[in-house]
Amino acid sequence: MISFVLLDYSASQNKNSKAAAMSGYRLFISLFLVVVGSLAAAFVQTDGGQVRVEDLRFAGAEGNVQSALLFIPQGATRAHPAPAV
Repeated sequence: MISFVLLDYSASQNKNSKAAAMSGYRLFISLFLVVVGSLAAAFVQTDGGQVRVEDLRFAGAEGNVQSALLFIPQGATRAHPAPAV
């Protein structure tokens, strides 16, 4: 009877350690996907660094704050204007 209890306790500890290892693995994969997704989004939004992105905020018609992103090409200057979106 005592040996059965010890084996049962050992099996439950083994299950808990496997569950903890799996949780850690899932956390690592989740964080990895968030970082890779963020880097990919930044790369796409800036066309690989060819476009500068500025966050603009201005007052709307009724005084509420409006937000916009201004995309400026890399070579755009006052001397060499280029369209910004």
